[in-house]
Amino acid sequence: MPLKPMWPGLLILMLSSCAGGRATEPVRDYCLLSKPILVSRQDFLTKGTATQILANNETFAKLCRKE
Repeated sequence: MPLKPMWPGLLILMLSSCAGGRATEPVRDYCLLSKPILVSRQDFLTKGTATQILANNETFAKLCRKE
């Protein structure tokens, strides 16, 4: 029967939806877990890596700035 393999996934989905409380705030959690990426003079960066570092640092600055 095709439904039999789906039961564990459905059970997990149903149990997780019953968990009490509200989900944590994603922006606050991001700011607790993330930090700007610093580059040293010895690092060799490709253009792609530099673009990703810039995107990360700009996101961090936008979401986590102290007001």
